[in-house]
Amino acid sequence: MRAMAILVAPVAAVIISACAADQAPTGPSDQALVQVKTYTPTDLGTLGGRYSQAEGINARGQVVGFSATAAGHNHAFLWENGHMTDLGTLGGTESAAHGINAAGEIIGSSTNVGGGGRAFLWRNGVMHDLGSLGGATQPLDINPRGEIVGTSSVAGTGSHAFLWRRGVMTDLGTFSGGIASVAFAINPAGQIVGHSFLASRVRHAALWDRGVLKDLGTMGGRNSLAQGINAKGDVVGWSEITSGELHAFLWRQGRFTDLGTLGGTHSVATDINAAGHIVGYSAGRGIGDQAVIWKDGLITPLANLPGGNGGAAFAINESGQIAGTATAVTTRGLQTHATLWTR
Repeated sequence: MRAMAILVAPVAAVIISACAADQAPTGPSDQALVQVKTYTPTDLGTLGGRYSQAEGINARGQVVGFSATAAGHNHAFLWENGHMTDLGTLGGTESAAHGINAAGEIIGSSTNVGGGGRAFLWRNGVMHDLGSLGGATQPLDINPRGEIVGTSSVAGTGSHAFLWRRGVMTDLGTFSGGIASVAFAINPAGQIVGHSFLASRVRHAALWDRGVLKDLGTMGGRNSLAQGINAKGDVVGWSEITSGELHAFLWRQGRFTDLGTLGGTHSVATDINAAGHIVGYSAGRGIGDQAVIWKDGLITPLANLPGGNGGAAFAINESGQIAGTATAVTTRGLQTHATLWTR
């Protein structure tokens, strides 16, 4: 599901006003604070370093992300069948993978020989440079058609959301007067979500659909951001509410639903599958961030790794497999490792 060529002219964008919000939170019950025992966490390990993070998973259960190496650099990885493979770099020292589609095509970012940030597409064992809009580039998602979205620095301005299709990177622009935008996810139909700044220097969740840029608004606060979209066009992310706290949301057919928290101050929804199952993380009662799933109207923590004390979920596939990160007890102490939750 869900992370330097010629500058392409921005796509014409029509801004549509924000939609009404349904702000009734689905706060946790005592039952919701019991970890989901039907989801078993698996520690995916590292590339020899002290930490790793999973950021994407496809229908085949292949997982991608980044890991510290024994030399102390971050490298993109592909995990499958119990083995983590180092995908290398574009000639530099650092790389990270952010998404993978059903065909096994992987997107991410890497430094090159000169140290510049480049976007890559890894296909059939080869890492290809995708170019940029003029500066450092970070691709964040790829759909089944091989369409890629992310953000890239634009000469003379800030970073802009982009769509890469058939070898061409297109600047998706910003809201009128905005200084920057980011595209976080793209669904099979080509609908794109992310955020864009407004002229007032606040940022709002954004939906790009058939060349139209739509402001999704907020749940009463100033800022919001969309991080995931499924095949049905359901959008998830986070929004400030009137109190200023950050709450995860589901946006469906023009209306927000506040997904609530584990009793703490914030929650973030990162991905949603076609069944409407949502993953992310939330602060609980007196604890740090905890990986969670929203399912059947209930927010529930995902089981921790043995001895661990929290984490975050970043992607879910159509089979309900979840990828993210969790703390793990190792021979070198408590570390953060890429994690796969399966039923």
